Amino acid sequence: CDSIGSFNIDISLFDVNGNVAMDSVNLTILDTLAPIVTCPADITVMTCSNVTYFTPTASDNCGGVITTLVSGLSSGADFPIGNTTITYAFTDIHDNTTMCSFVVTVESSLTVDAITTDPGCFNFSNGSLTLNIEGDHSPFEVDYVGGYNPEFLNAGEYTYAVTDSVGCMIVDSFEIFNPEILVIGEAELINPETQSSQDGKINIDVVGGVGPYTFSWLLDGIEVSTDEDLNAAAPGIYTVIITDANGCIYTSLPYELVPLVSTNDPELNNAISVYPNPATDVVNVQLSNGLSNPDRLEIYNTQGQLVRSISKSTFSNAIDVSQMTNGLYLIKIAIGDKTSIKKLSIFR
Repeated sequence: CDSIGSFNIDISLFDVNGNVAMDSVNLTILDTLAPIVTCPADITVMTCSNVTYFTPTASDNCGGVITTLVSGLSSGADFPIGNTTITYAFTDIHDNTTMCSFVVTVESSLTVDAITTDPGCFNFSNGSLTLNIEGDHSPFEVDYVGGYNPEFLNAGEYTYAVTDSVGCMIVDSFEIFNPEILVIGEAELINPETQSSQDGKINIDVVGGVGPYTFSWLLDGIEVSTDEDLNAAAPGIYTVIITDANGCIYTSLPYELVPLVSTNDPELNNAISVYPNPATDVVNVQLSNGLSNPDRLEIYNTQGQLVRSISKSTFSNAIDVSQMTNGLYLIKIAIGDKTSIKKLSIFR
């Protein structure tokens, strides 16, 4: 190796007659011998922590060798379960390189079976994760990455890590899914013929949730049907409460059935007066022309919500409105198949 490099050599050539020719030649000597490496065989271990192996060594005809860990883990590191390929490179001072690769296999009895349960209702937090852990090296340490509670999970992606007593670790992710939201997809309203008839219908199409479903149709807070579709319905404002097999509850917006016959009869309207208007605590409903008590008197706010309902048997000309807030209301008075609608203002 001491002769490696470029040299100029003087050459003299003589013939038989004593003639001489002289010249100079450039000679380059190269080192093309790569380092000689002792590379270990593949190894198998039964632990993941502090895994040691024989580090490859090398020698070179020209002395110093630079050792580089190209891929894998160094001896004494914590190794994952399975195969890890270790690759070293050995380079001499003249950039000749020899590579060495071998495999470290960690065999572990650690297994994790993840069982997930999705939330029972849309956007609920009762999803869950159960980990069934088996292995020869207990106790086991579980890390719910990010600090989530495995018993109260919203929809989303999560990660866990399980480590046994010899340092072997399994890291995995899972996803919790929302069930389809429970709603009414479509509703068909068939209005009753008259104010006093009971031939209205509301047909609904339920989507989402988990069947079977139960139904509770309400009129003025009183249950009038437990069928999916409401039949034989009188005029009024109805809501339905739907409960699915998981206990998820959906309450519909109000559905109003109105009689097909005119809802504001001019003759009846002229025969009824409402005073004082604006009212404070009591409003009087005066009936003339020998009219009988209304079959039903209903008071609605400007959002169409029923705030008061009075039947024929409980009707009184003086109506207490002291518990109603200031604002504009509609009084709907039904007598037979005729209806009168009056405006009422409450101001204190």
